[in-house]
This record gives sequence, C-alpha cells and structure tokens, in this order.
Amino acid sequence: MSAKNDSATIRAASTGLRREVDRLDVKMKEGVGKLKHEWVYFFVYWSLEFSLIVFLQRIQMELDSRKNEVKADFKQQDIRIEVRRLAVLSRKVF
Repeated sequence: MSAKNDSATIRAASTGLRREVDRLDVKMKEGVGKLKHEWVYFFVYWSLEFSLIVFLQRIQMELDSRKNEVKADFKQQDIRIEVRRLAVLSRKVF
C-alpha cells in the first residue's frame, strides 16, 4: 500500500506543480504583453512628440523669416521716406 500512497502523493505534487507552472506561464505572458504595449505606447508617444517639436520649429522658422521680411520692408520704406524728405529739403534750400 505504501507504493500506492507514494504514487498518489507524487501524482498530486506533480499536478500541483503543473498548475503552478501554468499559472506562472499565464502571468508571464500577461507581463510580456503589458511590456510590449508599454513600449509601443512609448514609441508612438515619442514619435508624436518629436513630430510636434519639428512642426513647431518649422512654424518658428517661418515666423522668424516673415518677421525679417517685414523688418526689411520697413527699412526700405524708411529709406524711401528719408530720400523724399531730403529731396524736399534740398528744393527748399535752392
């Protein structure tokens, strides 16, 4: 009878170990799936953030360019006004 009891004990222990291994396998797969999701989220977020930064830099460059164009236009206008003012003054002198 001792052999039957030992066999039953070993079978019960083996079954318990199999359940534990199956439970750990499920838990590990869930953990790996969660990590994959987190990495995908990280890369998508990083890509979007990088794209937004590049987009904002381009907008800033366009604004700076336009600002410089407007400054140049105002400078040209100031020069034309000064030339006209000097022309008017030179006529009054002569």
